[in-house]
Amino acid sequence: MREALVDPILLSVWPGLGKVALEAGRHLVETLAAERILDLPVDQFYDIERVEVQDGLARRAWFPRCTLYGWKNPGPGRDLLITISEAQPGRRGYELCRHVLSLCRQYGVRRAYTLAAMATRVDPTATPTVLGVANEYALFRDLSLEGVEILSKGQISGLNGVLLAAAADLGMEAICLLGEIPFYAVNVPNPKASVAVLSVFSRLAGVRLELTGLERRSRALERRLVELLDRMSLSLDDALPKPTTEPEVVDFEAGASAELGWNDLFLQRDLISAEDRIRIESLFVEAERDRSKAVALKNELDRLGAFGRYEDRFLDLFR
Repeated sequence: MREALVDPILLSVWPGLGKVALEAGRHLVETLAAERILDLPVDQFYDIERVEVQDGLARRAWFPRCTLYGWKNPGPGRDLLITISEAQPGRRGYELCRHVLSLCRQYGVRRAYTLAAMATRVDPTATPTVLGVANEYALFRDLSLEGVEILSKGQISGLNGVLLAAAADLGMEAICLLGEIPFYAVNVPNPKASVAVLSVFSRLAGVRLELTGLERRSRALERRLVELLDRMSLSLDDALPKPTTEPEVVDFEAGASAELGWNDLFLQRDLISAEDRIRIESLFVEAERDRSKAVALKNELDRLGAFGRYEDRFLDLFR
């Protein structure tokens, strides 16, 4: 960088549900005009699982990038380092986190942040709750002062969570901020949750952020989700059996929300419980990163009698 960073904070983002972390990280880099420093050397942590073919020719292999950005704070707040990774690794994720943290520590980083999503029953019109997880009890005070609810137990899948454990191993402080997203829309980019976690991060880091662009996209998404919920509700009413003296066969898929063009992005609406839907989505995320997890996913779908509804998506894991 043109100017040396002083005691910077690291924000490390990886792909995850709702693209909450990626959307937030990219917005941060763009609005702050953060300076691109380098692509961190991480190729050894990724494997090539497929090749692209064009006009009969196999194209050269592509490795995901982990790009490091720096930003000098003109105010009294902390300087920033930001890493944005294009993909989660299929293996050696903990080692990759240690590798990234060790490289960033050379710039003076002592505290790291990650961002993630938490699938809940949150109403699309409500402000998402931000929950926090830290790798040291002393950090709870910082979170509490900003009104962040501590996540008492659970799991954070992927490197947005694993990085906290790797940081503890290296003697570094680390915090993960999780924004609520609707459980039925975990595959849809959710800028509203990105706004929520960025707002908290900006206060913790002492960084003034312009969030207008994300907020505008949030309102657009909110309208679509409300419309979807209305259609799903009407579909379910139409599909439920009506009082009758004659036997009736009910097809609970018949009223699925067509015409929205989002069918491939949302969970199928059926009689599966919300908890089971969230578990299915978590297993899909794990299977996308590690194909060996597909066995557990298939077993769960079979247990719920839901494989037929997810068959195409399941098979896409192997294409």
